[in-house]
Amino acid sequence: VDKIIDGQCDVIFGDAILFGEIDGIWDLSNLQVKLLCKENQISNCNVFSKDIWQKVGGYPEERHIEYEDWIFWLKILASGGRFSYLNDVGFKYRKHPNTRSKKVSNAAKVITYRSTFPYQVNALKFCECNGIISDLEFKKTLSYIHGLLSYYEFSYGSVLFGYKHWILSHVINPKISKYTKCIITSQAKRALKYLKLV
Repeated sequence: VDKIIDGQCDVIFGDAILFGEIDGIWDLSNLQVKLLCKENQISNCNVFSKDIWQKVGGYPEERHIEYEDWIFWLKILASGGRFSYLNDVGFKYRKHPNTRSKKVSNAAKVITYRSTFPYQVNALKFCECNGIISDLEFKKTLSYIHGLLSYYEFSYGSVLFGYKHWILSHVINPKISKYTKCIITSQAKRALKYLKLV
């Protein structure tokens, strides 16, 4: 709290204890905050200033969004908010096979990734413009998040949107990713299934 009051940072995050299905320490001491652009890296149990909450508008309130905390961290990152690691355990995280997050339908995951995508891009652009990441890191990460979204669109959403993000992923970084391999495999399976039905 003193670090936040003194203006040294906006968000304090620490380690967590995992228990239940998985036991151990969730060690975040080497976390690079820029990785938040790629996927959620920290828990939702952190300390942040009221000022930063008000500045970015808090959590999104749409009912269909699953990763409200991740979007909140992305909004903070894109606004220039500063994150600081505290070498302490501040959270006990129960890993359970029947948690709500594991029951999210594939259709809901598509909606969620569509919702988080613009926030990821905004945070990524901020990191590039402010020298937090290089141009190469920017391209690789942007290509990755387009690829991930294309994978979900192909698998559970719209094939048309899947192609759109797949093309953008390759225009930005023309390399074969694991998502490209999955897409090629899934399309091949779909074609074989269709041919069998015919």
